[in-house]
Amino acid sequence: MSLYDQIAAIVDRVVGRRIDYCHPWPGTIVSQSGDTVDFSPDDHRLPDLVGVPIRTGVAGVRVTVANGARARAHFDDGSPAKPFVALWDLGSVVSIDMAATGGQPVARQGDLVIVTIPPSEIVKMVAALGLSNSGGPVVPGPGAASAALQGAGYISSGSAIVRST
Repeated sequence: MSLYDQIAAIVDRVVGRRIDYCHPWPGTIVSQSGDTVDFSPDDHRLPDLVGVPIRTGVAGVRVTVANGARARAHFDDGSPAKPFVALWDLGSVVSIDMAATGGQPVARQGDLVIVTIPPSEIVKMVAALGLSNSGGPVVPGPGAASAALQGAGYISSGSAIVRST
C-alpha cells in the first residue's frame, strides 16, 4: 500500500469517505414536476435530491420522463449546491416538447395528412385557371359555397436535423 493510500485510509476513517461531485451519479427518477425531478441516487452516500433541474442538452427542448426512469445526476463545477439531472436510459422519455412547435404535435415523413380546401378557395383556383364553361367570369353554381374539396396524402420530405424512430 502506497503512502497516499495509507493517508487516504486514515482520512476516510476519521471524516468518512469523501464524495466526488465531478462525475455522474446513476439513480432513479422518483417524480417530475415541470422542469425539475426528485432523484434517488443508487449510492447511499449521496442524499436524495429534490427539485433538481432537468437538462436535455438541447436549448428549448423539454422532456417528460417516466417515474422509475434511470438517469444521472451531475454537479456543475463539482459543487453539491449545483445539481442537475440528464442522460436518460433508453425508453425513459415519455414525451419531448420542442419550444419551436409551441407544444403542437409534430408530423413526420411518411405520416398521412388530410388537406381540406374551403369552397371560397376552390372558386379562386377555378377563376385563376380560367375554367368557366362559357368563357366568361366564373360564377359558382348552386351548392358550390358549401362543397369543400378534401384530399389525402403522405408527407414526402422532412427536416434532416430532427429525426424519430
